[in-house]
Amino acid sequence: MTAPRDFPLSLDAGVPQTLRVAGYYFGVISAPAGPVQLAFDGGPFIERSAGMGGGGRFSEIIIKSVLAQTVVLAVVMDEGGTLYDSRATVNAAITAPIEVSNTILALADVTVPAGATAALVAADTARKELIVKLPSTAAAAVRLGAPANVAAGVGFRLEPGESIVLPTTAAVTAYCEGVADETVSLTETRFV
Repeated sequence: MTAPRDFPLSLDAGVPQTLRVAGYYFGVISAPAGPVQLAFDGGPFIERSAGMGGGGRFSEIIIKSVLAQTVVLAVVMDEGGTLYDSRATVNAAITAPIEVSNTILALADVTVPAGATAALVAADTARKELIVKLPSTAAAAVRLGAPANVAAGVGFRLEPGESIVLPTTAAVTAYCEGVADETVSLTETRFV
């Protein structure tokens, strides 16, 4: 597989240029004065701006621009090739603080009564994540959710042997679907 080849072209306003090159994909890498029009193998012109491209087998490209400009056109000459352009620039300021956890706290196991609910944790703004594990030896699934919104058939279903990481500061309650009590293991990550 060959890499894309860049073709820098100086275009005069309204004057087409012919590029005789066999290829499968093309991309307009730069067109600082605006979009360009391209025609492939004598077909109709299409308009593309910088960052846009397309695919299809061709042996000739006619390119023109309404304004005079120097453009860079990339062509992939291999049917199995791919055209990527990683020359994008992002200029951004992140203003929100990002706090990761700095503490891992193992909590006591909680027994969830059969056909009933049990509070797993209360709301806590210092908690980043709650990790809930239902042992593989459990006979039935438990449901997880908000205290007022977890019951039979309601809430996230945690199967025996599964665990889940809940990125929440909210209170979490469990409901046991089985005919026997189930015990869940809990760990939380915190920022203190």
